[in-house]
Amino acid sequence: MIAGNDELSLFYNAHRYTDDCLKEYMHDLQKAGLWDNTLVIILGDHGHRLPPAKSKSADFAIPMIWTGGAIDTTFNQTRTTSQTDLTPTLLAQLGLDARAFTFGKNVLSAQGPEWAFFAFNNGIGYVNKDNAVVFDNAGRRVKEQKGNIPGPTVEVARRIQHAVVGDFLGR
Repeated sequence: MIAGNDELSLFYNAHRYTDDCLKEYMHDLQKAGLWDNTLVIILGDHGHRLPPAKSKSADFAIPMIWTGGAIDTTFNQTRTTSQTDLTPTLLAQLGLDARAFTFGKNVLSAQGPEWAFFAFNNGIGYVNKDNAVVFDNAGRRVKEQKGNIPGPTVEVARRIQHAVVGDFLGR
């Protein structure tokens, strides 16, 4: 328990409660004899103003944790990925076709570039191994830039946003 009744302490305590529930759930899987054949994937989310992030792109950085007895190796992957990469990565591990998931990639494959796209209210962001850009669609300006060649990433982010919206409207 984190001491304090201020907003940030309450926010952290809510996360601590979730962590405790996940821990209990995993212990229950072990007690029930299910752990050895189970894959648990924990994928973070975002969308809250707390805790304050150093940058908008850092605000969208989230973990993807794969655990469970069904995993026979331990590794730490630090590639730039997105939530949309979960399904193609999982399907690839199962030897299944993931081509229908056009906006994701198998993050355990060394093929292809590292990148992630994100969108927020009236804005988009694009992060790759070397660069990050956040663009304000309403103000039509770059809000954040990092890296060696950030300029071209604005156009890449716009193209991805256009493709995502087109895909959504076409369904």
